[in-house]
Amino acid sequence: MAEVLVLCYHAVSERFPAPLSVTPAAFERQLALLVRAGYQGATFEAAAGGPPAPRTVVITFDDAYLSVLRLGKPLLDAVGFPATVYAPTAYLDAPDRPLSWAGIEQWIGGPHEQELLPMAWDQLGELADAGWEIGSHTRTHPHLTTLDDESLRSELVESRATVEQRLGRPCPTLAYPYGDHDERVVAAAG
Repeated sequence: MAEVLVLCYHAVSERFPAPLSVTPAAFERQLALLVRAGYQGATFEAAAGGPPAPRTVVITFDDAYLSVLRLGKPLLDAVGFPATVYAPTAYLDAPDRPLSWAGIEQWIGGPHEQELLPMAWDQLGELADAGWEIGSHTRTHPHLTTLDDESLRSELVESRATVEQRLGRPCPTLAYPYGDHDERVVAAAG
């Protein structure tokens, strides 16, 4: 039986003190540990479809922070691991504007605001071309269980369709913002 380990990250930064961020040095140490333990990397879709190795690790990044491309990707490339990025699609057409929603808004206007910059669509396309998976993280990163049925449908369906249209490839996976889901949300997600 294969062992699949899924690790969820957000930002990679030398100076961002938020709990959702990991330093490049710490991330590099974690990756080295995984390699020494015999793990091989896979995207979420690949692992869910049948793990490609007896010890498979799936590295995911929620929110599509630009720091993942700048600081995380080179470290993953060094060990030969792909990753999966879950993108909140409503924010990616304005990559010069920091992401902002409940849980990260306290960083807006301060010295770490630039840490909240998202990737642009062309940068996500580069990752996809390099073997990374780009999944849906809804349109606006809401608490899905609080939405009415129509808003829930819009967040899920439009986000997936946008990823597929902008990147020209399927968007088979979804990460629930905040991990927030219930039976209704799961059913709506398909």
